[in-house]
Amino acid sequence: MTVAVPITAPSLLTPVTGAASYCTPLQLFICSDVRTVAQLLSDTDTPIGFIPATNSIDKTVVANDPTLALLLQAASGKLEGAVTKGNMYSPGDLILLTTGSFATANSAMWIAQIVAGITIASLYRRRPDVMMPKIPMVEESEAILDALADGSKILPLQETMDAGRMNNQIEQLADVQQRFMPSYENRRVLGRRNKWRDT
Repeated sequence: MTVAVPITAPSLLTPVTGAASYCTPLQLFICSDVRTVAQLLSDTDTPIGFIPATNSIDKTVVANDPTLALLLQAASGKLEGAVTKGNMYSPGDLILLTTGSFATANSAMWIAQIVAGITIASLYRRRPDVMMPKIPMVEESEAILDALADGSKILPLQETMDAGRMNNQIEQLADVQQRFMPSYENRRVLGRRNKWRDT
């Protein structure tokens, strides 16, 4: 019988990851009904944060649920895995776009929506007895992850925008002639090329 030996050697690689989700629970509730989230988080027939007296859901209770926090972080990690492909972005770029003075910017809301779509899919997966309906936002988030990974969509950072701008100058025939290289200067000896103008 073979006994598994735990690996104790340290990794030679450098972890690059954020420590918090790029989508808050309240941002998730904007993208998905809190009642649905509360039901999917519950391991009983009673939704998380259910208030019988008012037949409603306490958003604060749902927002503070540790399972939800874990799923939001896992979805954020999936986003990091897509955008860090090819070293195009770093988690620091995501943090920059979602915190501080940019916390309420358009890009922060977009990133939160992407993470929300991934999280919704994870919420349904943790309840195998519930079949996940076709949710456009989930499909859109998965498509955006692929697009960010292959570079067909970018995060709104000036350096990334500049890197994608083509700034090639196409030389014209006159430019080549003005350089007066030996092949042009000695064209009578070497022979005339069809593309040269008679000047």
